[in-house]
Amino acid sequence: MRFAKGKARVYLLLDDRPSNQFDAIVGILPNADATKTGVQFTGDVTINLRNIRGGGKQIGLQWRKTDALSQLLDAQYVHPNFFGSPLEVAGYFNLYKQTNDFTTLRPRLQVTYPTAQAGRISFFAEQRASFLDVLQDTTVLPQNLDSKYNSYGLGYARSSLDDLFFPHRGYLLNAQGAVGTKSITKNSQLLPELYNNVVLRSTQYTFGLRAERYLPVTRAGVVLLRLRGEGLVNPRLFTNDLLRLGA
Repeated sequence: MRFAKGKARVYLLLDDRPSNQFDAIVGILPNADATKTGVQFTGDVTINLRNIRGGGKQIGLQWRKTDALSQLLDAQYVHPNFFGSPLEVAGYFNLYKQTNDFTTLRPRLQVTYPTAQAGRISFFAEQRASFLDVLQDTTVLPQNLDSKYNSYGLGYARSSLDDLFFPHRGYLLNAQGAVGTKSITKNSQLLPELYNNVVLRSTQYTFGLRAERYLPVTRAGVVLLRLRGEGLVNPRLFTNDLLRLGA
């Protein structure tokens, strides 16, 4: 600590700690379409780059394809102290393809203000767009429909973990809520009269909660207690609107 001109300046002699992550498993399957030759690739790839150039920036990517027709992609970029301010700006992107039924895209922009005592307060804007890939001839309303949901929300996070990446004790609390407008788009392959009893524009609410408690039991052992839940509130929900549970 250095005292000069009526001010105190703290110097921290920090050592670099490797925290980047790269995992990849790639598999090969015969082509799922019997009319085609060749093979298809499946796999699970995770890339996490932390503290890029010593500025605290983070880049994350996860691609997962466990079968020939479905896949998941998650990407994120986190930029702390944006233009020298205390604000943290982050961008997220999620893609989920469910066989040949539908594809869902979820881009998100988030601004976070971290505080020393009260935790982290975030404001975010998110869009969730889901559209049908292949639609067979039908005379009834299908379980999946083309829709778009634009929302704005607030998030709050607080942590007392002793280690951010490998915690041994402490707690983690993360909660968020959002409200927005959900719009259903009429698909040209469906009869217009099938939408007669469907509300094409409505208000939708979303919320989520994640709470974790880490309890040390031995020098290297930890007991983790976790509570996690999410919810949707809307007059009419279709299969591709619902939350996914599990992998």
